Amino acid sequence: MAAPGKSEEKSTAEAQLRDTLLRAKRVVVKLGSRVVIGDDGKAATGRLASVVEACMAWRRAGKEVLIVSSGAVGLGRRVLGMSASRKLSLREKQACAAVGQAHLVQAYHALFEKRGGTAAQVLLTADDFADRGHYLNLKDTLDTLLAMGVVPVINENDTVSVAELETRGKTRSFGDNDSLSALVAGKSGAQLLLILTDVDGIYDDNPRLNPGARHHPLIPDFETLTGVRNRGKSTEGRGGMASKVHAARVAAICGVATVITSGCVERPLSPLPGEPGAGKATLVSPKRRIAEKKAWIAHSSGYAGVLRVNPGAAAALARGDRSLLPVGVVAVEGRFAAGAVVSLQTEEGAELGRGKVNYSAEELKRVKGLKGKEALAAVESGGVKRKEEVVHRDDLVMFQA
Repeated sequence: MAAPGKSEEKSTAEAQLRDTLLRAKRVVVKLGSRVVIGDDGKAATGRLASVVEACMAWRRAGKEVLIVSSGAVGLGRRVLGMSASRKLSLREKQACAAVGQAHLVQAYHALFEKRGGTAAQVLLTADDFADRGHYLNLKDTLDTLLAMGVVPVINENDTVSVAELETRGKTRSFGDNDSLSALVAGKSGAQLLLILTDVDGIYDDNPRLNPGARHHPLIPDFETLTGVRNRGKSTEGRGGMASKVHAARVAAICGVATVITSGCVERPLSPLPGEPGAGKATLVSPKRRIAEKKAWIAHSSGYAGVLRVNPGAAAALARGDRSLLPVGVVAVEGRFAAGAVVSLQTEEGAELGRGKVNYSAEELKRVKGLKGKEALAAVESGGVKRKEEVVHRDDLVMFQA
């Protein structure tokens, strides 16, 4: 059978977009810094008003809406008179976030109030997801706000979350608000994550650097994402397209559909993606929602270290029904105790998945590459029995499986 043509693919994507928007009962809308902040460095109130109007229309139609908004650092930078081209220190970024967050929530409050709605500020750190007690309290609060008809406006608490402002990839960090929005969508039971950014969807390359880059209206599986080149990033934000792709993967694993489209237009969400006259958008199809424990392992827990595995182990793990044994481990990075969540990667550094380990880092350095009985003999002492698996399949999430 011939592959679908471009127009057919676009038509299919638009139909699925309309159906996804229609069926979604709970929607998370993520606004990037370039959407929130205008060219003059001030809040882009015209664009924000259009988004708020769409959110209120959804509320009247019976949908529940949560907003994840970037922009605090950029707004604070302007208020404090710091040039947009100036490189800020970590402490300066935190100061800008503290000042800008007040202006950001004030803007949302005024826009919602003018339209008969109510907004609530919710500031989060990664520990609010990593600690189960914190997470349950957060979920209860969000559910209560939504039941009361309030729209939570969520942001990273940058004044205390140091790691997020510097670099991504550390344990207990979101890295950017794209990842935060995906976690909020997955953990809140949303059916749709709508990412408004400065690009009108996912391309196979950066369209600013490559005019011939092909737009993907529909991403049906993770294999399609492997062909995407993620070059470049936003001038205001910390993310870029790589973080959007990562967020879509996180959401998909949690059973949430993701739509990525441009919010840097006069009236974002009017018309809605997939409707006549709407601009380009990309729909990333969700996978079957996984158990909460595995979703926690996969993303919201962060990771304490890295295990690099050989090609044979990588291939076995990719089947989705295999455990990781000591013989498949070739390198151990980081310091962690048994029970920690680690990232499983190829020898070249490509992340395969994450899992909860049965050995500490020091023990793994002794047993890596060893077969069953040899590995157990290297760590068992005093008659204490140990599990053979480094990561049992029940505590393992593979991103490609």
